[in-house]
Amino acid sequence: MLLRPRQNEHRTPAQLRQQYEVEKELADRLRGATREQRRPLYRSVYNELYPRVPHHPQLTRKSSADLTRGALDPQLRLLRPFLRPETTLFEIGPGDCALCVAAAERVRQVSQL
Repeated sequence: MLLRPRQNEHRTPAQLRQQYEVEKELADRLRGATREQRRPLYRSVYNELYPRVPHHPQLTRKSSADLTRGALDPQLRLLRPFLRPETTLFEIGPGDCALCVAAAERVRQVSQL
């Protein structure tokens, strides 16, 4: 199956493929781990991911406020109807926590796992 890059994607098809292959390998490692092994393994695979994929969007968008805003705006538009002052937002796998930080202005509490 051939996927088209997102409209604002600046990486080459080879870079996209590299990210896919690395993430697939790391996900296989997580899936193959026992429940006891899995929790500490999460930190290990993320520590391995970014050096192996230096063009990863979570790394490159930190270099530009416009890139960060461009990535967060669609997510916030989707969530905005649910973000109220009494809301607790719980994000699983928050990555760089940029969404949690952006949503924190609108909710009572933000937690992540």
